Amino acid sequence: MAHGAAFATPPQSGLAWLCFLFPLTQAERLCAAILHLESFEEVDPQHPLGGPDGLKDVKYSKDGKTWIAAAYFPPKPPTFNEIQTKFDHDFCGVAANGAQAFAFFVNQPLTISERGELQSRTGGVPVEIYHLERIRSLLDAPKGCGMRNTDGVLEDSNDGIRAMGLLEHHEL
Repeated sequence: MAHGAAFATPPQSGLAWLCFLFPLTQAERLCAAILHLESFEEVDPQHPLGGPDGLKDVKYSKDGKTWIAAAYFPPKPPTFNEIQTKFDHDFCGVAANGAQAFAFFVNQPLTISERGELQSRTGGVPVEIYHLERIRSLLDAPKGCGMRNTDGVLEDSNDGIRAMGLLEHHEL
């Protein structure tokens, strides 16, 4: 099965916002909120309402290191090559911004080997990859409850995953 094949038709509810219909401005805000949940510090979204961001959607720090984050929430399922291309492009922001680490948020399921392939492209720079299931897990955890219910954007993500038919392809 090709990457993203589980997304043959757009979902109708719940995690649908995260998977297909989530506007980029909200995606960048969601990423910043997740970074707060993950105990990063000085979380600073750059231009979530649009505008040049200098290859960094969010700038933040942890353990004395400057991190940058990039959000890739395409409206339709990309191929893994498209995800790699976007990752490589956004990873250039590490050097361009004098950062020491990188986080990549993508609203698609990634296998362990796909995540490993992305991590292998960083030349040893620390990287965190927030893929669909990792994001879902954080939102479904008690600490993610406030984000899940904010403005009604995200509902129970298990319902959204059921609506997408992912239960057939991914265990919860």
